Amino acid sequence: MINWMQKHRKYLVVTIWISTIAFVGAGFVGWGAYSFGKNSGSVAKVGEIDITYTQMQQEYSRLFSAYNQMFGGKLDKEQAQNLGIEEQAMNNLITQTLLLNFAKDIGIRVIDEEVAKEIASIEAFRVDGKFSNDRYKQILSQNGYKTTDFEESIRRSIAIDKMKNILKPSLTDLEKETIAASFYIKDKIEIEILDANDFSPSIGEDELRAFWEQNKQNYLTSKVYTLESIISSLKDISLAEKDIEEFYEENRHVYRDKDERILPFEEAKIRVETDAKLKDAQKDALQKYISLKKGTIIGEELVLSEENGSLGNEVITKLNASNIGDTLKPIEVPSGYITLKVKNIKNREPKSFEDAKLAAREDLLKRKRLEMLQERAASEYKNFSAGNIGFVSRDDIKKIPNLNQEESAEFLKNLFASTEDRGYVLLENKAVLYRILEQKLLDSQRVDENVEFVEQNALQLKQSVIEQAFIESLQNNYKIIR
Repeated sequence: MINWMQKHRKYLVVTIWISTIAFVGAGFVGWGAYSFGKNSGSVAKVGEIDITYTQMQQEYSRLFSAYNQMFGGKLDKEQAQNLGIEEQAMNNLITQTLLLNFAKDIGIRVIDEEVAKEIASIEAFRVDGKFSNDRYKQILSQNGYKTTDFEESIRRSIAIDKMKNILKPSLTDLEKETIAASFYIKDKIEIEILDANDFSPSIGEDELRAFWEQNKQNYLTSKVYTLESIISSLKDISLAEKDIEEFYEENRHVYRDKDERILPFEEAKIRVETDAKLKDAQKDALQKYISLKKGTIIGEELVLSEENGSLGNEVITKLNASNIGDTLKPIEVPSGYITLKVKNIKNREPKSFEDAKLAAREDLLKRKRLEMLQERAASEYKNFSAGNIGFVSRDDIKKIPNLNQEESAEFLKNLFASTEDRGYVLLENKAVLYRILEQKLLDSQRVDENVEFVEQNALQLKQSVIEQAFIESLQNNYKIIR
């Protein structure tokens, strides 16, 4: 998966224009402060503006969280390093700071009232529809933000948004027509589809072993943790009726129906009782956490594989970011709270040939089939038994027989990027041989039906070109010290 993500990284990195407020809730990476090799508060300088350690930590954590979701909560430090997340975080901040330098030089300012208005508009900080300063501070604390740092990040975000508005382009009629022509040009084609699964390569034992030797790092055992565990279980907590009612009165604004009506106690009672027990379980877990960390109590031994999802992804995520000797703060699980101390970590290691044999055979079989597929396509595309499917445009993804929509989209993208009247396109496990018979340059009716789509894409393309050229210019005008 890492290989795929590295190859497609430009599609995965979140654009620099996205506001900081979108990442409230991601918090810092669970394994704590990351060392970037600097002891001061500044990790880089662009023009006259420093990039602080805190900003680097926040951006790294934001990217880590985004990638971690793609990995199903199993991203660890080694994988993060292979993905180059630290470098991405630094590059993102440098780009932002280039824009902030220019904004400062041309007189763009962000006043305190603008920052306050932006923060007050964030739904996460509201209670009963109104901004709550207590909730604001609570959420920032839970996510590892100081209010001063968060407010500075909002200020930076607003300044960048102002820069975005300055760079926002308009379209000429010629640009609209050019983009429309590229979208709605049509080719009349003949095609033949070859399927890799139709090939049956043979694989010898020696060949398979050699393949495994060359690729053994792809066939690894799971990381295994030996832990001390203590459960603060909801089953061990009993509450009197008055305690449940008091909890409801303190938190009644939380219990609402789909129409945002506050539920009466009897309707919300089951939820209220569970939440009240969770609160007590959390208090108990925090006390046991301190004792477990100090070694004054010993938990039950638990052996857990990173592929074991019985305790939830959050547990595995935090374990993947931990070291031997670490004690994890209590984590909510279905039964209550679990507190864990890491006694030993058995890292991933290459599987033996016998254990990896089946998976390696499948991968080698796939590789050989694709090689045979490409060889057949290259030898036959100039003279094949064609099926005429008529005219197609870039978005006719439902018109290509025997291809799903994803395959069709990939084929059409390559077809309209080609300058040849015949050729072949390799897909994941298929090859499409094609021959272009005729071409229509513009479908006026389709353009008229999709004016908004054409304009949006034209604007995005033009803005992307402008932004890229603008950033390159700023890189020449402001000194970057890393």
